[in-house]
Amino acid sequence: MSAKQLSRRSFLQMVGGGALAALLASCQPKVVEKVVKETVEVEKLVKETVEVEKVVRETVVVEKEVTPSPKRGGVMTLNWREEEHLHRGSAGWRGRTEPGHPHAHMLEGLVWVNLDGTVEPRLAESWDVSPDASVFTLHLRKGVKWHDGEDFDADDLAFTVYWSCSADNLYPHGPYIESRLGAVKGVTEYHAGETDKIEGMEVLDKHTVRFTLTKSVAPWVANAWAISPLPEHIYKDIPRSSISEEFYGEIWEDPRMQMGTGPFKWVSGRVKEYAKLERFDDYWGGKPMLDGIDCRNFGALDTQLIALEKGENFNLDEVAGQYINAVLQIPHVVVQIRNIFYQRGLRTNNTKTPWSDLRVRKAISHAIDRKTICETIFNGLGSPHYSMMASPAWERTDLDYYSYDPEKAKELLAEAEKDGTFDPDQEYEIHYYYPDVETRDLMAAVADMLSKVGIKCYTQHYGVQALDAVFESNEWDIGYYGGNCGPDPSVCGSWYTRPDDFPFHGAAPEAKAKMKELWDKGLATGDQEERWALYAEGQKLFNDNLPAILLFSFLGASAFSKRWGVLGHPDATGPLLPDGNMAPSHLWYLKD
Repeated sequence: MSAKQLSRRSFLQMVGGGALAALLASCQPKVVEKVVKETVEVEKLVKETVEVEKVVRETVVVEKEVTPSPKRGGVMTLNWREEEHLHRGSAGWRGRTEPGHPHAHMLEGLVWVNLDGTVEPRLAESWDVSPDASVFTLHLRKGVKWHDGEDFDADDLAFTVYWSCSADNLYPHGPYIESRLGAVKGVTEYHAGETDKIEGMEVLDKHTVRFTLTKSVAPWVANAWAISPLPEHIYKDIPRSSISEEFYGEIWEDPRMQMGTGPFKWVSGRVKEYAKLERFDDYWGGKPMLDGIDCRNFGALDTQLIALEKGENFNLDEVAGQYINAVLQIPHVVVQIRNIFYQRGLRTNNTKTPWSDLRVRKAISHAIDRKTICETIFNGLGSPHYSMMASPAWERTDLDYYSYDPEKAKELLAEAEKDGTFDPDQEYEIHYYYPDVETRDLMAAVADMLSKVGIKCYTQHYGVQALDAVFESNEWDIGYYGGNCGPDPSVCGSWYTRPDDFPFHGAAPEAKAKMKELWDKGLATGDQEERWALYAEGQKLFNDNLPAILLFSFLGASAFSKRWGVLGHPDATGPLLPDGNMAPSHLWYLKD
């Protein structure tokens, strides 16, 4: 493939149209078995005539493609991004779907949620739901072992709930939010320290737990139980407060702290450096094909790319836009493009002028040329986005009425200036905390576009702790933020109805209350058409009031070695199945 800069249109046409897949497939080796039938001349004597008929059969060559049988053994080396930590508080509620993260192979949830929102059993083999979707009875899989040989059972699950919902949990907006474990009766009181027992959780026997919720939450199993349980016999002796802030502490290098039920177990590792895993022969899903997985930090993006090109690692979980063309030229690598349900935008401090004026917020949206940014800075791995909904299945697509129109932006600002709510001579700060080059370039482009319509801006990068201090002061102006809500919109809605006022920041309290009402109704019904209508109304309500300005949704580009095989799935791209979901790692193997 010749090197060239790909626009969003041509790049996506190539991927979507199958040209990329065909090109990469053409490089796949195949074994051809030739069967040759001999040419035979047959003389046929016809009685009562003198005619002799000679029949000549043509030689036939049959090509039969033979797929080599997958072999067990070997160690797969994967790229593990430096910023990814090993804290179980994170994986405990979020789960992991990045192939390069050790937790994707050591830990697993009670269920697996596919990209289309369907739910598959994992550690829970089934569950019963009451007609009003307020009582859930989970039936745990029998015969599941922790990596040290201890049995996994309902006591571990109950312990995990108490751990996750504790007041000193690192992620109060993780498992505790109301569409997850926060919906269980008694969790609010337990979280507040008013009781030491969660009323709505009952351990019925060693493999059955019943949860009673405070309200109907139809998608509750998918929202709450993609989390990975914790081993009670290990974690009961470890004070939560002693590790709650230790994102990168050495304690997470202890094999006991990484104890899971997944197909691979922790052998050794160093935070931010490497993790060596070996197969767990007693895995309930069957003995893994690989002997082990080595997760390594290969450094910056350019050195990750060099290692991939040399065959030293098997993956790049996230290929940045500026590297996509280079990756496409590596012959032994295949690229997969998928929706990652991730969006970014600008939030404004609507508690003060000029951001409290809706016209100024509309002007910001009209000033930004999303399309050009996606095609240039993101190199096609992004698209303009106007809805608060990340999933295309739930996104309302008629909300682009604040699209690029710089003249309209100037008109709105002139009105606000006339009314005294906007000062064109004032300079404003746009802050961001993402450290990558793309974000730096994006912020410069956004500041330039806003300045051209009359909003003078400069950009400022902050670390996480410094940014917290900025928010506490409430002196900030504009911030760049992102969010990943997953395929079901109920979790996404929870972020927009949070008690800490994110991302409304003082704007449209009536609209926020109405959105809360709509999301509660959506949680209560399992009828997808009814849910869609409720969430569509909520999306319009959000855009009409524009408390934050959505900018882009991202496509994820991942690169995988062609030697990566998945047992039973010859059509997989690396670990990803044709539907975009990741195959369990006990099925992975090394191709010859």
